[in-house]
Amino acid sequence: MSRRRADKNARRQRRRAGAGGRHLHAVGGTAGERSVGPGLPPPSRTIPPELDGPGSLVEAVRAAASSPEPLDLISLASTIHVTGDARLQDPFSREEPSAPTEELVEALMSIPAWETQLLCRVMAHLSPDDALRRRVRRRQPRHIPGPAWVDDLEALAPVRAALLSDPLGDGENVALELAMPGGGTSVLVVLVDHNAGSWVKDAFTVPVGLEGYSGHMQSIDLGTWLSISPLHLAEAGRILDAAVQHALMMVPRPDGDTWPATLTLLEHVLSQLPAAPAEAEAPLAEEDFEAWAAEADARRDSLLANFVASDHWAWAKDGAELDVADLLLWIHDSFFGNDGIQRVSPTTVEIVMLDLWPRKAVAIGERSRELLPDVLRGWIRHIHSVTGIPDELTQDTLDAVDLHEPELRELLAGEPPPGVAETMARLLAGSGLGDGSPWLAERFSDPAILEDLDDDPLPDEPRSLPEDLPDRVRDHLEAALELAEPVAMEVGGTEARTALRRMTRKLCEADPRLFSRAKVVGRTAGALLWVMTGINELAGYRGEMSVGDLLERVGVSGTVADRGNLLLHSLGWRDRDDASYRVLHPELTVSSKRAGVIRARDWSLDDGTGDRPSATVDASVRQGRLLP
Repeated sequence: MSRRRADKNARRQRRRAGAGGRHLHAVGGTAGERSVGPGLPPPSRTIPPELDGPGSLVEAVRAAASSPEPLDLISLASTIHVTGDARLQDPFSREEPSAPTEELVEALMSIPAWETQLLCRVMAHLSPDDALRRRVRRRQPRHIPGPAWVDDLEALAPVRAALLSDPLGDGENVALELAMPGGGTSVLVVLVDHNAGSWVKDAFTVPVGLEGYSGHMQSIDLGTWLSISPLHLAEAGRILDAAVQHALMMVPRPDGDTWPATLTLLEHVLSQLPAAPAEAEAPLAEEDFEAWAAEADARRDSLLANFVASDHWAWAKDGAELDVADLLLWIHDSFFGNDGIQRVSPTTVEIVMLDLWPRKAVAIGERSRELLPDVLRGWIRHIHSVTGIPDELTQDTLDAVDLHEPELRELLAGEPPPGVAETMARLLAGSGLGDGSPWLAERFSDPAILEDLDDDPLPDEPRSLPEDLPDRVRDHLEAALELAEPVAMEVGGTEARTALRRMTRKLCEADPRLFSRAKVVGRTAGALLWVMTGINELAGYRGEMSVGDLLERVGVSGTVADRGNLLLHSLGWRDRDDASYRVLHPELTVSSKRAGVIRARDWSLDDGTGDRPSATVDASVRQGRLLP
């Protein structure tokens, strides 16, 4: 070996010895660049200053990543994911909707910082969107900076469940014990409220196992009355699936510190639960419905008879109190669900006395309406004795009647609630019909569109994409239109095909980047059809073809709503409902839809005195925005 080579090898060995080995390892950094947690890199310097700092998302990610509890980062990822969930957007809000989750993840992925990449990794794992998960996995290395447990996210899974309920039956806690990445367990607690149907009122996480959570609940005051029982995971899934769907239909939707922030995590857990046995629930035929109604009436009559025959009935058996008791039981049976006719609690007392009774007891006479507090006290004592409610809880419920009685009497002494005719008159007066202008200004943002709108059929036009499109995008859109155009012909004929072709060109002109990353031809075709048929009400609950059938025609299963909403935003609409309501691009609208809009416009301009527009044509009529 030459002298020169020997010196070079010696220098290499000294460098290796001084560096402590060849492999990369964490270093401490300077005083202003300290590691944020054990095994974590220092804060990234590539994050724009406006996105970093106290109270920022990036700072929250660092804090959650530093926590010994994986639950902190998983809960944060669920919260951020939920902000882009289109199901949680207020359908009546005129505010700009939040960016879809797909857009949000794309924006975070574009920032070359370990904090944003870590958040995207956890969000993608929780997301129900398979395409999003694959995209993030493809663009990230297998191992990324962060807590070691992030490489073990697949371990996040439900292990067992328990049901916690109290004797009054207002709601139940479904507690799901979760195996956590990196070991250990936590509990996801879901409160299912039964006083407005069974719906998710709250959901939160607790960094302890099921025994720890159950023990804590039994140690608090209410825990004396709690019943805790094991729950099969399949049954927990059946209860929670229905409760989540009900919660998503509530208006206004429940909104608290932890719900719906935990919705993404909850749905991820539910997707792993075993399926409950399928229950065939065919719609009730008319004769079956009549039998069900007769059975409900018989059950209510039996309960009323037992109440009248009991020691808790202190009035004549044919007096006005009987009518009050009959209506009271009907209200409980109709509004509280889940055997609500036998459930009376401080919560139901408040709902009945301050909301339902003043509205539902209009027909029984003023004097009878005032008898409710005394009859309600008798019913509480009777039904609690029958169902075995502890005396202490019975007294709490009676105290609630005393608490709300003064306010009830004020309500009954005031003006009676308006009837149906008065309510509809007020709604019509507030809709803008009669002077026309408020509604017209809302629906037609451009006066020129309002004045020039016609119902001439769209001509048969050839396909025409912008000439400056990149070849790859052009080929992709040509293939997508080959799939989509026959379906457009099926749902709306030549006009629908022209609308589809015009819309595709307009989208390319509005934002050439919209289709730059598109790869699956069928999904692009499905998104274009979803948007065009939404504008023209040709598919969905207002059209003759369902959205599922529409997408099946181009080989797509699942939803294209995220992609479709992105296209709608580029055209100036918030979502599909907004596109069917506001008139922004009449050149994309078929003649039958424009004819219905013109009739509603002219009727409004005539102060509502002309022939009423057809409710089968105009979406706003069917949605109840203009007419009953």
